[in-house]
Amino acid sequence: MIVNKINHDLRSVNSGTIYLPANAQIGNLTLPDLTAWDTTPVYDLTTKYRYNGKTFVYSRAVQKGTGGEYANAQLIAVKGAASASIVAIDWSTTNVHTHAAGVSQIVVEASGILENEYQYGDVFLGVTIYQNRGILSNTASDTDGYVTLDLDIPLAEETVHNTTGMTLYRSRYAAVEWAGVDYEYVSIVGVPVINKAAGLLDGQYFWLQTWGSVQVSGSAGGVGAEASERMAAFDGQGQLSPADEEYTGGKSRQFAGYILDKTKDTYESFSATDSGFVMLMCDW
Repeated sequence: MIVNKINHDLRSVNSGTIYLPANAQIGNLTLPDLTAWDTTPVYDLTTKYRYNGKTFVYSRAVQKGTGGEYANAQLIAVKGAASASIVAIDWSTTNVHTHAAGVSQIVVEASGILENEYQYGDVFLGVTIYQNRGILSNTASDTDGYVTLDLDIPLAEETVHNTTGMTLYRSRYAAVEWAGVDYEYVSIVGVPVINKAAGLLDGQYFWLQTWGSVQVSGSAGGVGAEASERMAAFDGQGQLSPADEEYTGGKSRQFAGYILDKTKDTYESFSATDSGFVMLMCDW
């Protein structure tokens, strides 16, 4: 199988840049409409668009449960209700075959898999050295239930069947949950630009902001209203809440970033502002 491992980019007329993923199939280089969603993909999944200090990633929505109160702030992935869309093979020492160091294709045992179902996902391998590799493409399951994964980086250490552990993930952007029924333990992968009520997107493609200043709904107390509040976290419904030693959410909340606006301190009479802009701490 011959694959194209070149990353493509195009500087557009508005000084934004479109980054196509390696092994792109569609190759659309037109300016994206960040406020629209598509019923069929017009860009490759995980295509990036960087503009005005922000990064957006082309993603696919999946509906899990009903909408929450703060619908437009809420994109949830990698939690119990969506696990079937994320974890393809849990930690196992029987699924990966034996391969020498230096190869960029590996065979795993997984029946019922469609071609490129794992594309732009991740595989984690390890015995004494743990290796994480991105997946550029995959074959469909053959009659023996074998799937070939094309890796973005060759193996640094051999894999041994029945010895090397493996966990296989689908792309984190292939099934971004749009609302859900379990708000307690959530992982926010970004903030949508579109204005669509939660629970109404299921299978559509849209742009998700993963980097740059962003403001979403604040919790009841707001963020930044207290003296020197700097760190922010996502609560269960995608709102921003303070993230410090007194934060009641504790370790179940995901860190969002730092407030960019100045907050109140003891040296000045500056009035703090609720729900200040926050720099997202991811750029996947």
